[in-house]
Formats: sequence, structure tokens, C-alpha cells
Amino acid sequence: MESVKNIIIANDTEAFAGIIRAIKNPRKRAKKIAKEDFLCERFLFWENDNKVVITPRPIQKEILGQIRLLGQKNVENWFPRRGALNLSRAIYEDKNLIKRLKETIKQNPAVTLSPYCYTFEFSQLLQKLRNAGLRFHVDQQPTNKSSLLVEYLSSKVGFRNELRKMSEDSSFIYQPDFYVHENIKGVFGSVDRFYKLGEPCVVKANSGEGGWGVLFLRPQEYPTKDDLFRWLRKELRRDSIWQNGPYV
Repeated sequence: MESVKNIIIANDTEAFAGIIRAIKNPRKRAKKIAKEDFLCERFLFWENDNKVVITPRPIQKEILGQIRLLGQKNVENWFPRRGALNLSRAIYEDKNLIKRLKETIKQNPAVTLSPYCYTFEFSQLLQKLRNAGLRFHVDQQPTNKSSLLVEYLSSKVGFRNELRKMSEDSSFIYQPDFYVHENIKGVFGSVDRFYKLGEPCVVKANSGEGGWGVLFLRPQEYPTKDDLFRWLRKELRRDSIWQNGPYV
């Protein structure tokens, strides 16, 4: 494919592979993967014309038709032969797909690769492409020394801690009061404090995303603290995302 300006790697599901694998129930895990793969269709609307969008599974023809109605004519959707949790790995393990990708980059040396998230698997994909002598750009690629910052700043705890440091020198940066706890016992302690103040609060899993790993607690909905704690324990037990801290 010639005249390509952007190759978008829709590795949404890959970005959350760790917490998805932790889902013990096979049906729930498959449902979550299907949801994340479905969300990958939104990357069709990234960038302008002359692009390739690589997704874990094929984008629906109706959606492809809509993007062309918006005036984007030179758009292709590629996908690995087998759907996979790690899209980047699936790309370089699919002989036909990686060959097609290499040929396209070779024909378009100014092309930009844009991932949803800079993961370890994506870095491996880049290395394989560079080892083949290909020239291309990578959107917002961290340096080798700062690659671990991606995961840290993408976490609920990481960016809040850094924003708090910034707010010490910048009065215009505001965020609600928050506590960070390494274990569930600490979470109950904070919830207890908010309950006594009659204030609502939110509990977040450090690695949650898209509303997954978020609990809203409103004191007025529970006659007693025991009622609130009983509900909270039930919610924390029923979802694998709460198995490991830290928590906000």
C-alpha cells in the first residue's frame, strides 16, 4: 500500500492484558476481551486519510463505510490471522501480516506508527522492524531510560502523585483529597473517615480503565457503616481487579 502517512496499532486490549488475564472466570474473561476489541474500532477515526489501522479483529464493514463518508478514501484495516490478547505480538508472529507491514513501511519511509499504548510487546515489534533496516517515526516514543514511566504515569496512583508535586508550586492545579493504600485494610480506613464526615468518595484500582475498577460510595445510601462495609466487601470480592493494590 503506497501513500501511507500513518499506521495505527490499536493495542487497546494489549495495554490491559495483565488485569484481563487475572479474570478467573473464562466467560467473563472472554467477554472483557471482546469488549476491548470492539473499542479498538474507534481508532479508525484517528488521524486523517492515507492510513492503515491494525486491530485485533476485523472492523465491521458498516464502520469502514462511515469513515469513507467522512471523506477518507485511502484507509485500510489489517488484522492478524488469529485474534490475540497481545496485538503487537500477534503482528510479528503472523508471517503474512508482518511481511505486509514491512513492505508498506519500506514504500513509505516517512510513515508514523501510532500505538494506543507503548507496551513491552510494542517495543519488541519496533525492534524487529528496525532490525530489518526500515525507517519510520513513532508517535510519542519514550526513550529507553524513560520507558517505565509510561506504565507509572498511566496508573491511578502515579499521575496523582506527580500532579500533587506540581500543585505545590502551581495553585491553579486542583485535585480532590485522596489517599493511597497498599492493601484493602487501608481502603476501609479511608472509607470510614469519609463516612463519618458524611462525604461521598470514590475507590479506584490502580490499574483500572474505562470505568472498570471504580466504586462510588455515597453515605446517605447506607443506614449504617456496617451496611456500607458489607456492600464494599461484596464488591471487592466479586471482581479480580481488586486482588492487588495499590488503591486510591
